[in-house]
Amino acid sequence: MTRLPILAGLGLCLAGSAYAQPITPSEFVTAAPQGFGDRQNSWPWAMVWWEKQNKLFVGTARAKACVDHATVKLFRPRFAQYPPRDRDIVCAPDVHDLPLQAEIWSWSPDTGAWKRVFRSPNDLPIPGSPGKLVAPDVGFRGMQVFTEADGTEALYVSGVSARAFDEQSKARYLTDPELPPPRILRSTDGETFAPIPQEPGSIWHEIVPLDGFRGMAPYKGRLYVIASAGSLGHGHLLEIGDPARGSDIRAVQVTSRDLAVFELAAYNGFLYVGTGGQPLNGDPPFSVWKTDAVGEPPYTFTRVIPPGAFRSGRQAAAAAISMFVFNGRLYVGTGSDLFRINPDDSWDLVVGAPRSTPSGALEPLSGFGDGFGTDTNMHMWRMESHQGTLYVGTLDVGPAGRNIPGVGDILRQSMGFDLYATGDGWHFERVTRTGFSEIGGDGALNEGVRTMASTPYGLFVGAANSYFGLNLWRGTAAPPPVAAPIRLQSELIQEGVVLSWERPAGAVRYHVLKDTTSSRAREVKVAGPFGDDDVLAVVDRRGSGGKPSSYRVVAEDASGHMSYPSNVAPTPSQARPVDFSSLQSELAQWGSPATWLQLLQEARAAAAGADYPEAESRLRVLLASVEPPFWRVDDVRVLLRKLIQRVALVRLGLIPRDALFAGDARAPRAARR
Repeated sequence: MTRLPILAGLGLCLAGSAYAQPITPSEFVTAAPQGFGDRQNSWPWAMVWWEKQNKLFVGTARAKACVDHATVKLFRPRFAQYPPRDRDIVCAPDVHDLPLQAEIWSWSPDTGAWKRVFRSPNDLPIPGSPGKLVAPDVGFRGMQVFTEADGTEALYVSGVSARAFDEQSKARYLTDPELPPPRILRSTDGETFAPIPQEPGSIWHEIVPLDGFRGMAPYKGRLYVIASAGSLGHGHLLEIGDPARGSDIRAVQVTSRDLAVFELAAYNGFLYVGTGGQPLNGDPPFSVWKTDAVGEPPYTFTRVIPPGAFRSGRQAAAAAISMFVFNGRLYVGTGSDLFRINPDDSWDLVVGAPRSTPSGALEPLSGFGDGFGTDTNMHMWRMESHQGTLYVGTLDVGPAGRNIPGVGDILRQSMGFDLYATGDGWHFERVTRTGFSEIGGDGALNEGVRTMASTPYGLFVGAANSYFGLNLWRGTAAPPPVAAPIRLQSELIQEGVVLSWERPAGAVRYHVLKDTTSSRAREVKVAGPFGDDDVLAVVDRRGSGGKPSSYRVVAEDASGHMSYPSNVAPTPSQARPVDFSSLQSELAQWGSPATWLQLLQEARAAAAGADYPEAESRLRVLLASVEPPFWRVDDVRVLLRKLIQRVALVRLGLIPRDALFAGDARAPRAARR
C-alpha cells in the first residue's frame, strides 16, 4: 500500500453506497457570518425550512454562556463565577446589562442573503433594578411550521424568557413573578411575528414556574408544546387546539407521577415523549412514553423505554434530548446513548455502553460505546435526515477545558462537536469530530450541533459557539470520482486487528487510517489486502496498542483519485460479532419466514463442514430472498452481510472457524420492551 501524501487533502467525495451517502467536510461551506455579525448571537437555538416561503429560518439564543453562568451563580453559587473567567466569553459586569434581545433571521435562496426579520424588544422593566430593561425573549428554542384548522400555514416560534435567572423573581417566584410568562410567536408570511394571545388568568399564567418553551410537534391537528420549568428545558406538555388564538389549551399529564417532558415527536400514529429532569436534584432518569391522545385528558400513556434504559445512578441519562424519525424508526438521543424505537415498540441500543437487562446483554448495533467513544460528548444533541442519510450531531464539553495546562492539548485532538452519518443505523461515517476544523477557523470552539435543516439547497448545520458567536454551514454533495469501501468491520485477533469490507467498484489500492481520541488520523502499514472477490481484508499487526481506536479505509482508483473514508470501525467493538447462532436466534425472535431459517441452517451446515464457498453461496441466496413487507428486512440484510464477511475471513484463514459458532447463549438484540 502506498502512503497518503496529506490526510487532510483527500478528495473526500463519497461514492454511492447501499447504506449511506454523507456530505463530506470539503462539501460544506460557511453559510452566514459568525453570529450574524454579533458574537452575542451565541447559539442557533432553532432552525426550520419553510417550504411554502422557500426560506430558512434561524432563531438565536443571546449571550448563552453569560446567562448560564449567571443562572448557576444564582441558584448554586458554589459552582459558578460571574462574570466567567474565560477570556473568550464577553459578559457585561452587571447581569442586568446583558444584551438579550433574541433574533430571528431568514435566508432566501433567491438572493442568497440573510435578513433579520425579528428582534425582541428591550422593553420590560427588571424587578428590583430601576432603569434596567430586558427583552421578553432572550432566546428562541424551537420552530414549527403548522397547518391550522382553516388551512392557514403558519410558523410558530417558542421563546425563552429571562425569568429563570432574575434574582428578584426568585424570592417570590411561586406567588408573584413580576416578569411576564414566556411567549410563542406566530407568523404567516415570515416577515411579521406576533405573540399568540396569553391573557392573564389563562393556563400560561397558572403554570408555575414557567420560564420558556422548548420543542413543538403537530399531532392529530393539534400543536403540542413543551412548557419548560427551568433553563434546562424540561417541564409540562401542553396541547393547543387553536394556537392562532391561544385558546383550547390544556396541560397533558404523562403519568400519575407527572414526569417532566423534555422532547417529543409524532411517530407511527402516536405521540412519543421523552422525559428529563435536573440530575443534580436526583430526578428520575429519562424514559420514553407514547399516547394516542384519544378521549379527554389525562390521556393513557404507555411506557416504551424504561427509566435509564437499564442503566442506573450516574450512568443513567438524565433526559431524552433529541428525537427524529428516520427510515421507519424513531431515533432517541440522550446524553451519551442513541436508541431507536421500532414499529412494534421494541427498541435497540445504537450507540452506548453495553449493559445487562432482564432478557440478556444489550449491545450497541454500531459497536460504538458512550458518546461515539469520546468522553467529552455529553449530548446526542440534534438529528436530521438529508438525501437518505441520518446525521447525528453532538455537544462536546471539551472546549471548556481547553486552557487547563496539560489537559487542553490532549482534548484538542477531538475538541469540537462530532457529526456522524448513517444510512442504516448500524454503520456510521464520521463527517467531523473537531467541529469542522477541516473547513478552517478554530473549530474546537464549535461546541455543539444545536440545529440542522434539510433543504432543497443542501443540508444546513448550525453550531453553538459560546465564545465568538454561532456558526452556520451549508453542505451539498458532489458526484464522487471513486466509491468508498463499505461496511467496514474490525475484529481483534491474536495477530492484531483484522479489518474487512466490501470491495468498491474501480478501486485498485487502499489506505488504512487509524486514530484515537487523543491522536489525529494517520495511515498505518497493514498486511494484505487478502481476498479476491467481494470481501477484502487486511491485518494491522500492531493492533490497537491497548487503547480504544478507530479505523477507516480509503479507496484509490488507477488515476489516483481518493474516495471518502469508509464508515468508522471502533476497536474493540462494543458489540460481539455476528455468528450463525446469534443470527438464527434473531430471525426466530422476529418471526422470519421458515424458508429463511432453512437457508441459514444450510449455510451453517456447510460452514461446519468447512465448505466455506457453499456457506457463502447459501447466505447470498438468503440475502437475495429477503424482501418486504417484513419490517425487519433492513436489519436482516445488514446482519447477513456481516456474517458473509466473517465466513470469508474464516475461508482466508484470518479468524478461526469456531468464531462462526460462538454465540449460542446470546439473547436477541431487539427483544427489549
